[in-house]
Amino acid sequence: MLSARVANKIGGFTPEFDHMALLVALEDRWLADVGFGDSFTEPKRLDDSGSQNDDGRSYHITRRAGGRLLSRWGKEKNLWEPQYMFGLRSRRLEDFSARNRYQQTSPNSHFKKGRVCTLLIRDGRVTLTDTKLIVTRRGRRVERPVKSQGEFHSQLRKLFGINLSR
Repeated sequence: MLSARVANKIGGFTPEFDHMALLVALEDRWLADVGFGDSFTEPKRLDDSGSQNDDGRSYHITRRAGGRLLSRWGKEKNLWEPQYMFGLRSRRLEDFSARNRYQQTSPNSHFKKGRVCTLLIRDGRVTLTDTKLIVTRRGRRVERPVKSQGEFHSQLRKLFGINLSR
């Protein structure tokens, strides 16, 4: 378990233990991460600073003071966009407790700003929020508004098998 600091919009990073990534050591060392939303789905070679493709997107990991930086190529801005900074020091699950509690309870946490449910599907991803449904298939993103609470609940049942009326 590795501690990761998520990049923010003003060029900085969130505090330590804001995100967890995994180092998997086989013949090579790999970065694995199943919980970073709309990001890479295949592990990335940790010691390869070149571009690594994943579902039509390019990622790279570079060494920086204080750790490694995972970046994704941003086609719109035509530059590498930082995703998160991480160290290689092994951490314990309890190290993440305080930040996890913050994310669940603080009104400043983006997880408290609205509901979000996302699922990796065979050829892309589906994401449902209070206000929109996003379906990405084979690199093509389609976004449409969710117009009511009833529609939200209907899509939650249909796409994720979650029934909140129980």
